[in-house]
Formats: sequence, structure tokens, C-alpha cells
Amino acid sequence: MTADEKWVLQATLVVFCILVLAVLAYEMVSLISEEIDRRKDERRIYDLEEIYSDISNFRHCTGQLPSDLEELRAAGYGITLRDSDGNRYAYSYEDRQFELCSVFSRPRSSDGATVQCFQFGIDPDSLPLSGFDERRGYLCRHRA
Repeated sequence: MTADEKWVLQATLVVFCILVLAVLAYEMVSLISEEIDRRKDERRIYDLEEIYSDISNFRHCTGQLPSDLEELRAAGYGITLRDSDGNRYAYSYEDRQFELCSVFSRPRSSDGATVQCFQFGIDPDSLPLSGFDERRGYLCRHRA
């Protein structure tokens, strides 16, 4: 084997190693990015659960749904209005149901949509409470 052939072989080996390392680095970054997105989505679900709980508490204490999330916050509920990416959580209501929506990092349905909304019904027979109801565990910040 001549010196030129050895040099070509060494250069080819170096290029191959660099390509392998580049592919491995790309895969690692992809996995880390997926994990970050998964954790952000878990946090969004947690925030929506907390907002749902506070809306339910508000409803049981006042007999009505809040007009918007700012009203809920003004009533003393420490809700999170935005996710870690700065997207606002959406809330709407009509008659005996309300809806909470969020923009997720990963698609939440088979159609590839990243916006997911959750609908909740209202029990028309639930009465407004006052103070603390031990049976239900509600602390009413708002008086009916």
C-alpha cells in the first residue's frame, strides 16, 4: 500500500467517524427535544387540571361560572394563565358546559392538531356553598 493510499484510507476513516458522531449527536438532540416537549405537555395538563379545579370551586361557591380566567384570578385563585412557551390557556363557557384549551408541543390527535380542547359539563343541581364544606373539601373564596 502506497503512502497516498494510506492517506486516502485514513481520511475516509476520519470522515466516516465524523459522520457517525454527527448522526449520534443529532439523535441525542432529538431525544432531548422530545423529552422537553413531553414534560411541557405534562405541565400543560397539570395546569389545565388546576384551572378545572378552580373553576369547579368557583362554580360551587358562587353558583355561576367565571366570565373569563382573569375573573377567576381576581377572585383569589392562583391559576396559571400561560404555559411555559407564553401561550395563553383558553377558556369559554356556554349554558351548562365549559371548555379549556391549550397548545401542546406534540400532536394530541390522529389529525396532527396541537391544539386540544377539553369539554366539561355542569351539574345543574349543585348549589352554591359558603365557607368551607368538609364533605366536598371546597374553600369558598367568593360568597354566593
